[in-house]
Amino acid sequence: MTVELRQVEGEQRRVLLEEVDILYRRAKLLQTAVTFAVLSIFFIAMIILSLFVTATFGMGLEGFIEVLFSVSLVCLVASLALFVWDIQLGLSSIKIEIDRWKPR
Repeated sequence: MTVELRQVEGEQRRVLLEEVDILYRRAKLLQTAVTFAVLSIFFIAMIILSLFVTATFGMGLEGFIEVLFSVSLVCLVASLALFVWDIQLGLSSIKIEIDRWKPR
């Protein structure tokens, strides 16, 4: 892609730079979305471990479990929102390509 950027000028260069910017933003969004999804899974694993400890040793970890559950749901919702945002950016990138090839 860098070779293409060096070879084009004017409007084509602007369009390519815009697409590269969108691609980079999408990569960062996906990285963050996956991080939140993994954190959600981690907190669910901690809930399972806490339930096991509570059942086995009779420890009262209900409050801790509630907090873990809430944090897990927040991470899951954040992850899903970021995935939807990525889809929107992907569609905007496609729109740039379509507009580029439309007759004027």
